[in-house]
Amino acid sequence: MVVSPLDLPPDPLVHQAAVTVSDLRDPTSVGQSIAVLNQDVVKLSTSALRGRRIVQISVNYAILHFSERIHVSELCEAAGVSERTLQYAFKELLGMSPMAYLNQLRLHRVRQILRSADYVSTTVSKEATRCGFWHFGDFSRAYKECFGESPSDTLRRQP
Repeated sequence: MVVSPLDLPPDPLVHQAAVTVSDLRDPTSVGQSIAVLNQDVVKLSTSALRGRRIVQISVNYAILHFSERIHVSELCEAAGVSERTLQYAFKELLGMSPMAYLNQLRLHRVRQILRSADYVSTTVSKEATRCGFWHFGDFSRAYKECFGESPSDTLRRQP
């Protein structure tokens, strides 16, 4: 089963660290979320702080480059950590690997675009490619598993 980036543990600090679909629309809200997180710094252990910072940096990098094919090594470089450290931080805070998070982030972005797109002037393949999906069969299967409908059904359904 694919886990949505929005399905996070109930811990409020962890929940605030997550980037939601609405955050993708408004880059300023990402900054506001990080500011709220920074206010709660004293409540966390050094290890938890480091993990949270690693995830924040990685998520910010992923949002800025969501349409590119991002590799774990790029997230490691952006956060200044090893792949193992990145994996541990993501698993601890978000309950998934960095690549699973990236995939979910891109799936949610495509869904957001398809929901607001004009059926006549856009195609699923165009938007999937724009968001970094290159194998349309895998994309379609992952999309249907995540949202319970095909991407073309989402596009056809008008808001």
